[in-house]
Amino acid sequence: MLRDLAVTAATSAANFLAGLIVVAAVSRFYGVLLLGEYLLLRRVSAWLVPLVNLGLGVGLPRFVAYSHKSAPERQVEYFVAAFVSVVSSTLLLGSVLGLMPQMIDRLLFGGTQYSRLNSPLFLLLLGSVAYATVYGYYRGRLQMTWAAVIQLAIALTPLLALGALHWTTSVAMLSGVMGGLYLVVAIVFAIPLFSRFRFTSIRQLPERAVELLQYGALRVPGDMSAGALLAVSPIVAAHYLPLSQVSFLLVAGSVLAMATVSTEPLGLVFLSKISMLLAEQRGEESRAYLSHLMSAVVDISIFGAIQMIVFADVLMGAWLGASSLPGVPIVRITAVGIPFYLFYTALRSALDAGSQSPLNAQNTVTALLALLAFIFICVRWIPRVWLLQAFACSIVLAMSLLAYCTRRSLTKVFSITIQWSDSFVPILCALALGTIALVVRRLTAVTLLRLCGLELCFGLMFASVCFHSKTKWLQLLITLVVHRFTPAAGEITPAES
Repeated sequence: MLRDLAVTAATSAANFLAGLIVVAAVSRFYGVLLLGEYLLLRRVSAWLVPLVNLGLGVGLPRFVAYSHKSAPERQVEYFVAAFVSVVSSTLLLGSVLGLMPQMIDRLLFGGTQYSRLNSPLFLLLLGSVAYATVYGYYRGRLQMTWAAVIQLAIALTPLLALGALHWTTSVAMLSGVMGGLYLVVAIVFAIPLFSRFRFTSIRQLPERAVELLQYGALRVPGDMSAGALLAVSPIVAAHYLPLSQVSFLLVAGSVLAMATVSTEPLGLVFLSKISMLLAEQRGEESRAYLSHLMSAVVDISIFGAIQMIVFADVLMGAWLGASSLPGVPIVRITAVGIPFYLFYTALRSALDAGSQSPLNAQNTVTALLALLAFIFICVRWIPRVWLLQAFACSIVLAMSLLAYCTRRSLTKVFSITIQWSDSFVPILCALALGTIALVVRRLTAVTLLRLCGLELCFGLMFASVCFHSKTKWLQLLITLVVHRFTPAAGEITPAES
């Protein structure tokens, strides 16, 4: 599991860096207005992907993992059934986009002048669900090296498209080529599965599709709601403010989404791993690891969020250039929600693995309804000059509610809770280091290179305090990594620790 986490973390980091480079290049080549158009299109695409993916982004790896030992011949059947299902749903949505373009443009983009984005939106959706299905199959089998290669290929495709098409300054063409390259990547990595198709029974495919959809369909509202938490505010803002201003809110949402690179490997590996542990009746072991994971996410995310808030102007200037500095207050407000959002993203896979009920769907729908209520209040009573700040605050409030609902669900399913006494010293250390960072920021000019040095020092200090205070999650991690922990007579097991 540690090897899989390391491989997945490395590719997630590469994906993160590629995303940073693409957004920075679009900002510099195309300008802040077209950057807003690009980010809005990608945000809408990310929101609609769960609708056409039918909840199978979670359902496929879960069912593949559960059949790993009991019925391995079903794994390819699940893959074929999932692929046919998601491609069919994408084609159906594509026909809707083609039949009602003006209504869709007004709803999603704030005006009919963006009708040129409908075709690239469809290509992005088709490519995204195709590669997600291939990726989900490898993920379910815990073949994380193959999954990592797919992820790396997906990270590189936007860079290739931008390098070839930066001269066009056309967001529609750039995004359409990206979607087409996603589809090519999916087909290439599906080729090794062709040899296993001989084990597939066509008569079993409808039954496999029903199994997948019964599980996945219940999670579509939750997946849609999770995407809407970052998409709805910019979409609504585009109806009231110029896209050049909305781009600041989109950038802030991108920062929040990019922060999940630190927890994405945990979710990607833990869904299959926890599913296998539960299938083998090893519930105590899964509860022990999840309890430590909860504490680790809380401690590390608070430290990271504080540093992000303090140095947001330095990071934004280096990333997107001086034109992005007016959006720094929006980014700082949204960064307050990082610990809440990371708590959800790190632990949602455990809920999917541990419960047939769509608990994540219930939690995200609850948070989305709260966000819509906050947005309504903002639009109704907040002056236009403060509308972006109000929307950013609404996102943070919705994320805090989502984190609370996730913690409550974890207690219900696994009978675990956050050990606040174990997190007291790390959180206090994060606050102290944040105070030091603020003083340094006020007294000296901080360049990007100097910031990297500062964060390295702060990170080492934070890890040292956690180590000397005997923080349990760090002790367990060191035990697993250094000693390659295998319980023997007289040793303390992870559950006992």
